[in-house]
Amino acid sequence: MKGIDIMVRKHRIKKLVKKLLYIIAAIALSFALFISLGTTLPYISHKKASEEIIEAFDERSFYGNKKSTERIRHITDNKEALIARLALINSAKHEIVLTTFEFFDDESGQDILSALSEAAERGVKIRMLVDAYKGNELKNSRFARYLASLENTEVKLYNPLKALKPWKAQSRMHEKYIIADRQIYLLGGRNTNNRFLGEYGDKYLSSDRELLVYTNTPDETSSVAALYKYFEEYFSHEDCVTLNYHDTSCESEIKSRCETLKKLYPEAYTEIDLNELTIPVNKISLVSGQTVTGNKSPDVWYQLIELMKSGNNIIIQTPYIMCGKEMYSDLASLSEGRSVSLLINSPFTGSNTFGNADYLNEREKIYSLGMRVYEHTGDVSHHTKTIVIDDRLSIIGSFNFDMRSTYIDSELMLVIDSPELNRELRDELGKYMDSSRMILPDGTVVRYEGYEEINPSLPAKLKSYALRAFIPFIRHLI
Repeated sequence: MKGIDIMVRKHRIKKLVKKLLYIIAAIALSFALFISLGTTLPYISHKKASEEIIEAFDERSFYGNKKSTERIRHITDNKEALIARLALINSAKHEIVLTTFEFFDDESGQDILSALSEAAERGVKIRMLVDAYKGNELKNSRFARYLASLENTEVKLYNPLKALKPWKAQSRMHEKYIIADRQIYLLGGRNTNNRFLGEYGDKYLSSDRELLVYTNTPDETSSVAALYKYFEEYFSHEDCVTLNYHDTSCESEIKSRCETLKKLYPEAYTEIDLNELTIPVNKISLVSGQTVTGNKSPDVWYQLIELMKSGNNIIIQTPYIMCGKEMYSDLASLSEGRSVSLLINSPFTGSNTFGNADYLNEREKIYSLGMRVYEHTGDVSHHTKTIVIDDRLSIIGSFNFDMRSTYIDSELMLVIDSPELNRELRDELGKYMDSSRMILPDGTVVRYEGYEEINPSLPAKLKSYALRAFIPFIRHLI
């Protein structure tokens, strides 16, 4: 009888363990399903532009009838972009604001963090906001920990992932800018890492574009005031988390790095005449959208489309294009009766693997929109987001022509009324086009002199085919 009791108990224990394993598996599966559905379903349905934006929009408001107090410098060179940041930080007397999507703990990131720390130690208030998507780069950086240790600094991450709120996970802060003393700022598409800043020999270099904007008489109507107000709203966002550290282990390394920077880039530490460095403009306007964490109204997209519809000759430069049906419809409408050129990276040279694969799936649909499509090849992939409209308006910022920028991420674009900048950009874009192949709406292909035919390797082709089969299911999230 005793042996039978033991066998019964063992059987019951096995059944209980088996039941517990089933329960654990069911909970794990349910949680995985909750995460999967929570991060995807809320973004399938696309909203329309908000009534507030539609009612307030007036293309005439983007033009100025006289010279503005704000002046600009157009920056495309990666080394100049690094020097401009160091110069802004070095010249600041009161406050520095820095916001970016990616901030890596590489050479350029450590150089910027060192310069910020030196500024903080001389009494400049530092406020830095970085998207949390790759926030561990910052959290694990000794240089960032040192900066966050200093008395007059605040370092925050936007929207860290929360397992119980997966519907917030996709929403990212994609804009990039730095403001000094509420008087001068840089805004464009550059992240803070070696791909976009300096000459650190990064394997995957990208070209980009941004504007240096300066005024010696800032007022409430200036773009710098609008940008600062936008930053204040984001910095106090409920989904921002402050990094609190006390780590001074790299203090001597930071001081040494600052001295090296002064020797490498003396122009960043020399007083310059900003009036000489910049050109006047008629007006600069900031285009922004909702700052909610979640599915957004396409407010930036709406304003860009309406601005382009106000012109007749438009060039769009974007690294890649990934549109939904509403965006396709808007672009087809834009092309009616207008000259529209779309300049993108060739799908075999662009740095966005998913964007390249999607383009190969969608290109016939894109060709049919009525635009001239330029596929650019070159040693360096372009990461630039630029629009030029007729001979006065230019638009520069962080907005990609994709569904993520339109409906999910927060983005900023500057609209500049300046014939001089417009000419300069058209000249530069023309050079890109000269090393592209052009596909006309009727399917005719024109290969320009600088275009290099790309023959992908077999592994690259296999990877592309695999991605092309998979990407239709997730393209609205990329």
